[in-house]
Amino acid sequence: MTIDNTPDISPADPEFEALLRRRLHDLAGHAPTTVRAIDEVAVRRAGTGRRNWRVVGVAASVAVLVGAGTLAFVVSGRNTVAGAASPDEAVAGLVTALQNEDILGAIDLLDPAEVAAVRPALDRARDTAEQVGVISDELSLDKLQGLDITVTDLQLSTEELAPDLAVVTPTSGSISATFDPAAFPFGADMAAAMGPDLQPTDAVAELGNDLTELHIATVRRNDRWYVSLQYSVAEQLRADSGKPFPTEPPVVPVGADTPEQAAETFYGNLVEKDAAGLATSLAPGEGDMWLRYASLWVPALQEAFDEPSGSGGATLSSLELEIDRSGSRARVTPTAFVLEGTIDPQWNTSSSGMVFDPSLPTLVMLNTTTTTFVWLPAGVPIPATAADLAGYEVYAEFPETLAVAVDYRYNTTFENSDGTLNQLQVAVNELGQSEPVRVELRDGCVTVTGSAAAEAMGFSYGAEQVADDAWRQCTFAFNGSVLATGLIGFGGPVVLSLPTLGLVEVDGAWYVAPMGTVADGIVSLFEPNVDGGGLFDSTIGLGLFGFDRSMLEGEAVGLPLDQAVPECRDLLVVDAAGIVTGMVDRPDPAALRACGDAHLETGWNLQPGDMVAPPMETASTMPVDNTLATMEPPVAETVPATVLPTPPDAVPTTVP
Repeated sequence: MTIDNTPDISPADPEFEALLRRRLHDLAGHAPTTVRAIDEVAVRRAGTGRRNWRVVGVAASVAVLVGAGTLAFVVSGRNTVAGAASPDEAVAGLVTALQNEDILGAIDLLDPAEVAAVRPALDRARDTAEQVGVISDELSLDKLQGLDITVTDLQLSTEELAPDLAVVTPTSGSISATFDPAAFPFGADMAAAMGPDLQPTDAVAELGNDLTELHIATVRRNDRWYVSLQYSVAEQLRADSGKPFPTEPPVVPVGADTPEQAAETFYGNLVEKDAAGLATSLAPGEGDMWLRYASLWVPALQEAFDEPSGSGGATLSSLELEIDRSGSRARVTPTAFVLEGTIDPQWNTSSSGMVFDPSLPTLVMLNTTTTTFVWLPAGVPIPATAADLAGYEVYAEFPETLAVAVDYRYNTTFENSDGTLNQLQVAVNELGQSEPVRVELRDGCVTVTGSAAAEAMGFSYGAEQVADDAWRQCTFAFNGSVLATGLIGFGGPVVLSLPTLGLVEVDGAWYVAPMGTVADGIVSLFEPNVDGGGLFDSTIGLGLFGFDRSMLEGEAVGLPLDQAVPECRDLLVVDAAGIVTGMVDRPDPAALRACGDAHLETGWNLQPGDMVAPPMETASTMPVDNTLATMEPPVAETVPATVLPTPPDAVPTTVP
């Protein structure tokens, strides 16, 4: 079996494409494929199937459930003596536990430093998952339902890299796996989101053939050997890249006196693009891999930081934190911040589809029965309507060959529901001077002041204009997890999110906990963004249902109920005159699925500015900049670095 982790993702219509681009900053259509070098991450744009968003959302949900749901029981390891006597015994024991669907038994063989690191974030995982209807109370991790794994004739080879680190490689054998969604204890909301059509899936691989390069890292703790998830990822990527094992001494971490100081130092290094400073913030123990492999990932991250971004320099001028501390662990969430700086007027992001560069060709997405494409040569202005494209070749699939020929540098636009074509700004600004920019997060809303930045990264699309040069968005779920911030990435003019951090106290000093931070981000995918909300109002809801609250309200608010899409009417709230005023607080999952399916062919009747946002005071105009957001083309481009330093050659994950 050849494993291809590239999901087939494409939007249901051009308006959906634009909304998704705005939300995920042009990364919604991306997925990692191969890693060729430590500083090079290649991606591939998949086909244009219109129903794939739900399949991708379900696949992502299952992956998170198996990971997060499993580790929610990390306190329940049952063996009196965990670990194994040797690296190969640790791997063999893990395989045996997985064959028995015994997740708790597998946990006993995982690195205890990593298990302890994720415990605080995942203590709340099961309650959250049950609350929003992701899993039911029938989930059993000593015999996981719906998953069947069989491994036969397993042969292992061990390579010692250091006295406390060894890599185990399967050299022969076979592995088969079956997943049956009907048998897995999904909750009611998740089951309704998936619908009755999903069938069991099977996969078979010959070890030493399809997966010859599979590397499973083990670490030595107190004379026992454990499988390490972090080291396994790092070693797999290092081996794929051909990089030698690092022999330089590990980075020496520098702790802080309080959780607040540790978080402020990390955010400061992040905004200032100091990769080496980020490395010194990471905790010993659970951060050992990052510290040991720093000579591989720090230069690559710094190189990404140093690429031209249009930024004139950023300052984190204001920061307010919410700290949830429990013993030696703390969770820090930025509740408000202000970033100030400037944007280079010569910087534009034409390949993102928000700024028009006449020196580049233009990709036009047409809203036909299935999304089709027209490729306009460089120098050709965008016509006023789709009808004006008569005479140009229409492509049924994304013109990959043409995009490759220009190294994925092109303008992107789309057909509106009325047949007009979305027009792009010709330049960021024409003043020839650096323009002040200010980004403020407060009360759950983000305000960008500075027309250059707002236009360049598409923030003004669907946002409320609160001043001549300021736009605010409150309907977008600015998830502060490291995963969501990783989607924003580095390199552009504006950052919209700072990540929630997990912190740990080690020997009286506080550090950033990399495993705890990532685990917190995984759990947050399922947490509702509104009080009392369900799965639909979580970060992963858009991937499961194909739309979110702001999309439906943007289409339907102000209409008589009988003019709304029939399949969506049960989701809407009306006033005494029968005019739609909003959406119900806790929508029925089956009705959500029907509404999403109804829009697969018709698309969403949305225009810029249709998104509904609550009123709020206008932010004052001050200079700002950023270092963290990047605009990538909606079909393919280099994936930006994640907020936490990735392992060598690591590929960041995107929310479907």
